[in-house]
Amino acid sequence: MRLRTIIFILILIANPIKVHADNVTVTGVVRDSLTHEPIPFATVLLKGTDRGTLTDDNGKYTITTALRWDSIQAASMGYDTKQLPAKKGNKIIIDFDLHSTGVLLNTVIAKPKKEHYTKKNNPAVAFMERIRATQDIGDPRRKPDYNYDKYERITLAINNYQFNDSAKRGFDKKFSFIKEYIDTSALTGEPILNVALREKASEVNYRNTPQSEKEYVKGLRQSGLDDFLDQESMKTFYEDVMREVDVYNNDINILQNRFVSPLSRIAPDFYKFYLTDTVPVDSVECVELTFVPRNSASFGFTGRFYVPVGDSTMFIKRIVMHVPHNINLNFINNMLISQDYEQLPDGTRLKTKDDMIIEASIIPGMPEMYARRNTVYTGHNFDRLTDQSIFDRGQSQVYAQGVYDRDSIFWKENRTTRIAHGENSMENMIKRMRSVPLYYWGEKALKTFTSGYITTGNPSKFDIGPLTSTFSTNTIEGFRLRAGGMTTAALSPRWFARGYVARGFRDHKWKYSGEVEYSFRDKRQHSREFPVHSLRFTQLYDMDMLGQNFTLNNQDNMFMSAKRMEDIQMTYHRVSKLEYTLEMENNFTIKAKLESERQEPTRYMQFVNGMGNSFR
Repeated sequence: MRLRTIIFILILIANPIKVHADNVTVTGVVRDSLTHEPIPFATVLLKGTDRGTLTDDNGKYTITTALRWDSIQAASMGYDTKQLPAKKGNKIIIDFDLHSTGVLLNTVIAKPKKEHYTKKNNPAVAFMERIRATQDIGDPRRKPDYNYDKYERITLAINNYQFNDSAKRGFDKKFSFIKEYIDTSALTGEPILNVALREKASEVNYRNTPQSEKEYVKGLRQSGLDDFLDQESMKTFYEDVMREVDVYNNDINILQNRFVSPLSRIAPDFYKFYLTDTVPVDSVECVELTFVPRNSASFGFTGRFYVPVGDSTMFIKRIVMHVPHNINLNFINNMLISQDYEQLPDGTRLKTKDDMIIEASIIPGMPEMYARRNTVYTGHNFDRLTDQSIFDRGQSQVYAQGVYDRDSIFWKENRTTRIAHGENSMENMIKRMRSVPLYYWGEKALKTFTSGYITTGNPSKFDIGPLTSTFSTNTIEGFRLRAGGMTTAALSPRWFARGYVARGFRDHKWKYSGEVEYSFRDKRQHSREFPVHSLRFTQLYDMDMLGQNFTLNNQDNMFMSAKRMEDIQMTYHRVSKLEYTLEMENNFTIKAKLESERQEPTRYMQFVNGMGNSFR
């Protein structure tokens, strides 16, 4: 299932209530009070909120919020900070004229006049180059062994969620309890309604020689609406689209796109760098290095590095990055990446926090989607593991026994950052939503549509389907009906069965397939979950579309019935097959099988030898 479809379904299911917001848009320009030249990359903040932005190359800014604010502030290095009162209206224009000052930053002087940017002899570029040159000094992976504990929480929510508390009837009346579960966006301060949550507690182990890194997942918890969606698709979203960012790499792969890192070898040609301020970060005075792409439509970041004043190792204590609004990044409206680091006496940097927030618009007129990955790192050490066998595993993530069955005590002990009320109460909210018949049946209909199977219980021990093969047409059979299903891990985590019967109304023949499989590993849902280690016996009699190999769909999928030309390259075939499959965690697969197959002719595909004799 495509990512856009998954998020769209989440919005449809979790949005039975009218959503509305009274947004205010503030725009303007920040200028030098004497020359009236625009000031690029000045900071503009709405006081009373955490909503803010940087001005562009022309000193212009735009901020949109639904929060109340009492004043607006503009600041830039080399200028006095200025604060102006709020105005009324939905579209407000506020311009700033800042008074210039001279600023001395150690031996670097920032001049408050409009500059014609150049990287040559630019102290900000030289500052960035020093960070690049010393990056290996602080890399914890330069040591023989490196281990740490990792807690990761990913939340999906509806952004800017406004509940109509005055409704007397209808959706708002039925779902009045929703207001008890509304949280606040960490990016804009606007209300959000959480719809899906995943928590992961793990231990990361790194070995330098031979180089290997493994993540031992001790606990994994999912709640909310994604429990009925295709888990492989959700895993792609969680671990690919919202992957961790390492600015010390030349390229950063994120949101299924490749960005140029602000510390890349080509960064001086790709970015503009500015020494903009000195600010305290956790009581440490830091130099603020601002960077923006030379081309605002290119795949780079706008943001800031914070480096302690006078630190010869050029240790970055904090990183804050956004994606420019002008780039065409699929359906993403806004993204924030914030990382915090600590430094050991020998200069080693340790990542302690990594926060990513994304706001996305899937369909015009529908509410935005909010996604947040909040990760905390603790327990850093450089001890050699007594048991080195984990590095022999082919998979990058190794799952502990019972990883999905951790209780509340486990999560209380391993949850190293505060969890909001709405996130922690999501299971209770979904349970109350499912008590409303309209929502309950709407969710079941969407679940059936996305999975292709009808469940027969909770948990379901037998699923009926796939529905996409219930009826179809082809040249040989004419109209075809099929009924089938499969057992699930709720019946047995190791023994599985699946099959179907079908009949064509033109050839008047019954077809069938029966399969029994024993898995040498316990399964969570069905027998085909990766990695497969099983023994499977199959008995089949059905049509064979010669020269065609179907891997993603069944050959009798109803959507494949419509063709420009008749397909007559078909035979009947009988198959008896015993298969052994072993999928390794590194995706290397071993298969062995014993198979007997018999092909039978149709009226279009006759078996004729060189003497003109027909065979059946």
